[in-house]
This record gives sequence, C-alpha cells and structure tokens, in this order.
Amino acid sequence: MRFEVSEQIRTNKDATPIISALVEQLRKVSGEVRLTDEGIITATRIEFSFTSFIRFDSTVVSVQPKKGGFLCVAEVNYRPAFVFWWILILFIPTLVAWLVPITFYLTQKETVRSAIQAVLKRVRNEFEVIGQTHCNNQSETSDNKSQNSYDADFAQMLEERKTKVDALADKSAITLRFSTLRDKWLDDAQEVTSIVREGNVPADVFEFAADFGELSFLLQKTPEDPIAKANLADCEELYEKVMTMLAIADCPDCKDAYKVLGLTPDAEPTDIKRAHQDLVKVWHSDRFSGDTELTARAQKEVQKVQAAYEHITVHTAAFFDAKPDPEKG
Repeated sequence: MRFEVSEQIRTNKDATPIISALVEQLRKVSGEVRLTDEGIITATRIEFSFTSFIRFDSTVVSVQPKKGGFLCVAEVNYRPAFVFWWILILFIPTLVAWLVPITFYLTQKETVRSAIQAVLKRVRNEFEVIGQTHCNNQSETSDNKSQNSYDADFAQMLEERKTKVDALADKSAITLRFSTLRDKWLDDAQEVTSIVREGNVPADVFEFAADFGELSFLLQKTPEDPIAKANLADCEELYEKVMTMLAIADCPDCKDAYKVLGLTPDAEPTDIKRAHQDLVKVWHSDRFSGDTELTARAQKEVQKVQAAYEHITVHTAAFFDAKPDPEKG
C-alpha cells in the first residue's frame, strides 16, 4: 500500500536549509533517517510503538522546485509486516479475532500519515513567506511584488467572507455562525501564538485574519447583540497582540531590538514605551557630565535604545497599515 503526502512552501530560500529542517524534524518521529547526496531523505519506523510491530513503513521525501518555492513530497511505502500475516494464520479458526490486527494496522497507517503531515507543516511554517514587509532591503522590489500579490489575495478572501455573511438572512443562523467561528478562532489563536513564540510565521495566517474579519462582518448584521460585541472585543484585543508578535517573528531585527530594551516579543505597547523612556533616562548624558568616556558611551547607548524603539514601532505600524481593514469590507 502506497500513499503520498505533500506540502508547498512559498519561500525565497534555496533547498538546502529546507532539506536540513526536514531531516531534523523526521529524526524526532522516526527510527532511522538517511540523506543521500542528491538530497533525497529516507525515513523508516515513523511513530513506532508497541502496536507498530504489525507494519513496515518506509518514507522517501524529496524537495522539488516549484514557481515561488518548493514542493515537499513524501512517498510512503506502507505494508503489513511478517508478524501481521503470522497472527492472521494463527487466528484462522476464529475469524473475528482478525479484526484486532487489521484495526491496529489501519490505525497505524493514519498515525504515520498524521506524523508526516505534521513534519511537513512545521517545516512549511518555518520557511513560508507570507508577503509581509521584510527587513532585507536588497530584495525590496521582489518583496513589494509579493506584498501586493498577497494583499490582493487577502482582500479577495475578505470579500468572499463578506458575501457569505450577506447571504445569511436568519438571525439564528448568524448567531450560530458567530459562536462557532469564534470558538474556532480562539483555538486557532492559541496555535498561531505558539508558532509565533517559536520565531516562526504560520503559513495559514491569512485564514486566521480572514476569520477575524468574518466575525466583524457577522457582528455588523446584529449590532444590537451586547454579548457578541463583548466577545468580539476580547477577540480584537487578542488579534492585535498576535499580529504584533507575528510582525516581530517576520523581522529578525525586531527580536534584537526587543533585547536592547530588555523585553520579550510579547511585551505590551505600554511596556515598550516605558522601557524606552526608562533607558533613555538611565543613559542621559547629563548624568555623566565630567566623565568624557562615560558620556560618549551614554550617547551610544541612547542612540541604540532610540533605534530599537523606532524599529519596533515603525515596523509593527507598517505591518498593520499593510493589512486591509475588515470594517471597510
């Protein structure tokens, strides 16, 4: 039995770091991983446990160039092990007992598939480019084209969501959709936050943002609902925080800027402003008058603090300015 799992990665990086990341991730879930000189990865005994003795699996992963990035393809050779057939023969007199090894065999297949999908998604999340403003000025033209393309896609996605919401005429259907989507969005927010805290950019972040836009559209259909307003306000606060963290994850220089201010990327805007003001006071040159060496160092420290603060505020502001406003539809 053979099956295939694949993920497309939109990135401007070459294949080498992607292959290395695949090898690293597969080693976490496989008994053995081998890499050939041609960049082909072979993994065996994926997610092996005490119930896995009835199956044999061998997965060949290749990274194929595609327009705008790469396609990671995992071809899985999944078949029963010798023990599987031995058990079936042993239980020939009681055919009902065959269900046990067969059930284990089919369950293990889904375990293998899910593990491979998770590996490919983690690597995709690590390298995916989603068209945000990048810090590398050398590729500014390319980034602008990518930004415009993704902004257009996102605007179209929002328009489709708005059309879907406009088609809902029944108030109970609107309320049900709002409640269901809100619960899903809050679960997604936890997953997105976890990925961003690891320094990665989620590949499905536009879907996440579009869901939030749809929540806004749904609220516009029932503006008198106080509970829905309160729920959306909570989501709005979380959305702003997640998207700020996302802007930082997409910009390595921002992480360094946070270190300069003595903060972590999930710091609140008020904490950022306070840290900036406190450090400027600490290194104010008037405090070191009479000591030329310390005065010079203080001036450099203030410049560094100021640059870090401006980098964070300007970059995150640019990030939000680039996103279409759901309220405008």
